[in-house]
Amino acid sequence: MRSLPQPVVIITTADPNSPLNRRGLTLSSLTSLSLHPIPLLSFNIRLPSRASALLHRSGRFVVHILPASRPFAELCGAFATSEYTASRDEEFKDPWAMGHEWMASEEGQPVLEGALVKMHCKVRRTVEVGDHEVWVGEVTKVDNNQKEGEYGLLYCDRKYRSVVGVVEELTSGKEEPNDEP
Repeated sequence: MRSLPQPVVIITTADPNSPLNRRGLTLSSLTSLSLHPIPLLSFNIRLPSRASALLHRSGRFVVHILPASRPFAELCGAFATSEYTASRDEEFKDPWAMGHEWMASEEGQPVLEGALVKMHCKVRRTVEVGDHEVWVGEVTKVDNNQKEGEYGLLYCDRKYRSVVGVVEELTSGKEEPNDEP
C-alpha cells in the first residue's frame, strides 16, 4: 500500500466543555461515501486512541484538506507523531504550537486557517473492525478556499508529496482505436 498515493488530511476535535482538551490526527483513509441525500464521509482510526475517545465524547470534528507545502507537511508529521511515539532522537513538536493559526468553529471545534477545504462534520456512526474503528461523519458545512490549480497534500512511499501533472488529457469520452498491429 505504501506505493499507492493517498490524500492526507488532518482531523481535529475538542471537548465542547473544555476547548483546550483537543486532539488532531493525520489520516490517509478519508473517503467520500455519499453526496445525496446526505453528504457523508468516512475514515479509519487505529485503536487504542485518545483521539477516538474524545471524538466519541465530542460527536463533532473538522476535516482539513491541506495545501501541498512544507509547513503543512510538517504539521501532518507532528500530528502523526505523538510525544509518546517520538523516538529518543526525535524532538516532539507540539502541533498546536507550530505557528499555524487556529480558530474555533461555532461548535467549538479547532479549525486550521490556511487549509484548502474545511469540512465541519458530526459523527453518524462508528464500527469497530479488527484493530481499527471506521468513522462515518455527516458533512454539515464546507469552507472551500481552494484556488484553480491548487491540489491537496499526498502521502506515498513514506513521503509527503504533491500532484505534479496530468498523465494524459482525454479529448473525448472514447478511446481512439489503435491501428498498429
